[in-house]
Amino acid sequence: MLARVRDFAWDTFFLVGRWALLAYLIQASMIEFAFVHNHASGPALVVVTLMLMMFAMTIPTVIAFTVARYEVVRGTESHP
Repeated sequence: MLARVRDFAWDTFFLVGRWALLAYLIQASMIEFAFVHNHASGPALVVVTLMLMMFAMTIPTVIAFTVARYEVVRGTESHP
């Protein structure tokens, strides 16, 4: 769906997305470490790991999309 948006600020999307992804990967890793350190195992750890993976991927994508969606792309500004 993102690829279909015309005049999309892809440079901004990737710039914001990279930093947001880094921040959320660090957060998810710290949470995962806490579960492993407290001896969580089996199905509970699998579920938590999968949920943390979803958390670490979807939130940065939403942040990057929101920022880039409202960025004015060069060459597409309307002049009165």
